[in-house]
Amino acid sequence: MALPVAARCACDQTATIIGDAMLDRYVYGDVCRISPEAPVMILNANSTEDRLGGAAAAASFLRHLGVHVSLQTAVGDDQNGSVLTQLLTEQGIATSSVLRDADRVTTVKERILGGRPQREPRQILRVDHETRRPLSGELTSRLLGAIPHYAPNSHILVLSDYGKGICTERLVRELVQICRIRNIPLLVDPARGAVLNKYYGVSLLKPNRDEAGELTGRNISSIEMAMEAAVEIQHRGDIETVVITLDQDGCVFVTHGQPPVHLPTEASQITDITGAGDMFLAALAYAVGNGQDLPEAVRLANRAAGLEVRRLGATPVSLPELELASVSRAMGTEKKVVSFAELSAIRNQHRSLGHKLVFTNGCFDLFHAGHLHSLEQARQLGDVLIVGLNSDDSVRRLKGPSRPLITAEQRARILAALACVAYVVIYEDDTPCRILAELQPDVLVKGGTYTAGQVVGREIVEVYGGRIVLISPQPNVSTTSLVSRIQESAHVATDDHGM
Repeated sequence: MALPVAARCACDQTATIIGDAMLDRYVYGDVCRISPEAPVMILNANSTEDRLGGAAAAASFLRHLGVHVSLQTAVGDDQNGSVLTQLLTEQGIATSSVLRDADRVTTVKERILGGRPQREPRQILRVDHETRRPLSGELTSRLLGAIPHYAPNSHILVLSDYGKGICTERLVRELVQICRIRNIPLLVDPARGAVLNKYYGVSLLKPNRDEAGELTGRNISSIEMAMEAAVEIQHRGDIETVVITLDQDGCVFVTHGQPPVHLPTEASQITDITGAGDMFLAALAYAVGNGQDLPEAVRLANRAAGLEVRRLGATPVSLPELELASVSRAMGTEKKVVSFAELSAIRNQHRSLGHKLVFTNGCFDLFHAGHLHSLEQARQLGDVLIVGLNSDDSVRRLKGPSRPLITAEQRARILAALACVAYVVIYEDDTPCRILAELQPDVLVKGGTYTAGQVVGREIVEVYGGRIVLISPQPNVSTTSLVSRIQESAHVATDDHGM
């Protein structure tokens, strides 16, 4: 069997990214009260974090996929420009063509995130510091002049246009000519509000739903309309390939001589859409640069974007993560049911990728909407949800001789079929304490009307610094109530039949 594309090493691949680089700044804090000056919240800021954004994020994402990357852009001759350049250098991204422009400010998107203490932060406000002034002719010439230095060694050129002035019409036009002469693919993420003529003749154009709508004058409200828009953009723009990302609907793509194709999303949960487009573009460039055919490349990009939206902010998806996701995607539900002996290796594998492990447990006998609610809520507390499942003998000891209604093997397959569940482990003990000691999850989740002190295994988890999270049950939904209703219905049916 062929390895997933993500498993193929890209250590000798190089790429040049050109476009609008920016800083994503996150200010975290706790919301404490309402201001006496105006009806607004007061945030006690306690930390600030800077990340690469825009074209710099695309460069970072490609670098984390093992690609050697150079970034060509212009930033302000200011402190934020220095911070951005330093972050690039720390990630091993070539910055010799990151120009300093005294006539512009470095673009900074400052996000304010807050919430109650001990709760997951949520974005409250975003403040943008930017200029949209077109880059001067002199600096455009300097960027273009650096292309011959990098292009001979680049497998691919990527243009990330955020409409901040770096990607002028002249820059795009001359890049198209350079790439055609050197036979290098030019992948473009277009700016909102741009006209299609600006990108005439590029190798691949990747607009999102709104951008594709602007390029075609359409209101893209269905997959069929997206396919029509992709074909129109391809024909009018003399573009080899068009990929339109459709948020929760996945993406559509079309290339010369082929009908348009739709791929559904692979995102099982959405925490933050920041960086999803850049991750899609980076993974697409990685696969195309590796010589993969278009369907395989788009599938990989779609998968990478699905991983990206699970995390807060523009956070790189690594090559091992993408490989693991590709393998997991190919696994049947039976492969997600694991033994106790496998837990140590599972823990080490995910910890090496920086994943937060979440664990919950139960009988899950006669699976219902309340179970699903608890599991989906639990999944949002980390990266990997592992479910402990009571064996048949264990359920009998806990619930009585008439239970379980469904065998452990069948219950495990039902749980494994859920996108929010990564692994299921069946245990014979009455409690999951042995699993907790072996797995050491970051979060132990319990649904129902328990208090934290009543959660079995709490003392094990708290010793190593894990936390306990309680999820409120959905009212009037339980296995016991469902069984009672079934029995009552059967009793009524028997009485009616007897009459």
